[in-house]
Amino acid sequence: MKTILKNTIWLFFIAVAVSSCSDNEEDNCDPNDKESFCYEGPVDGGGTVGDKLLLIELKTSGKPTIRYEYDNQNHAILMGFSDDDRKTEVKYHYSGDNMVEVEYLLDGELVSTEEYNYSSGDKPTSGVYKDREGEPLIRIEYSYSGNEVKETFYDINEGKLIDYNTYRFDDKGNSVEQIINVMGTIAPTSTTTNSDFDDKPSAATHRLFHWKLGFTNNAQAIKSPLAGIDHILKYTYNEAGYPTKMEAYDRGTEELVETSEFVYKKAN
Repeated sequence: MKTILKNTIWLFFIAVAVSSCSDNEEDNCDPNDKESFCYEGPVDGGGTVGDKLLLIELKTSGKPTIRYEYDNQNHAILMGFSDDDRKTEVKYHYSGDNMVEVEYLLDGELVSTEEYNYSSGDKPTSGVYKDREGEPLIRIEYSYSGNEVKETFYDINEGKLIDYNTYRFDDKGNSVEQIINVMGTIAPTSTTTNSDFDDKPSAATHRLFHWKLGFTNNAQAIKSPLAGIDHILKYTYNEAGYPTKMEAYDRGTEELVETSEFVYKKAN
């Protein structure tokens, strides 16, 4: 149960995390080939000055990895992951502008559901995690203090503490630190820090889980010791100011580790 819960929490990070390329990818580097991870040609992204854009696709090492779909109110309603073996999708449901339900699906079958409750505003105060049968398993509580959010998980039947996470923001609304704990296991605490933000609109236009993972701008450095990540991020922007390409360089060796591309559409 804990493993499934942790997977749901970390789904968002897949869209922004960076990892090393394989040796095979390095051997096939072709700056003129759109399918190559080091392609240096024009990147789809569009947009002119003043446009508000929505991210519809993330490409990593030249290959589509994540896609997004939106409703007429510009709410992200689907996040899909490209995988040769499994079809993974996340569906989002809203009441007004507030996300109230998230469904996690694997190969078209429901795996789990999270529901969120609000007292006022756009930040939930509580939630519940349910299994594929709709059975409530975990109660989630959120507390807010200044630029810090605490997320606490309790066994819904016994009431005992299961896990807790901490998220911190800067004054501009950028997520600068995420501290993920796994109680009752030998897994160490995972801390991810984002820093040196630019002054451009964030590529994370979908605003998913914005109360704990929101971004206004784009981090130019990311560090996650547990994942072995310590990268400097360099961007190419379109005329509207949104990133269309992100290059991740190892801080120590200054070598290019990975290239990501962002594709957008105009918001309604």
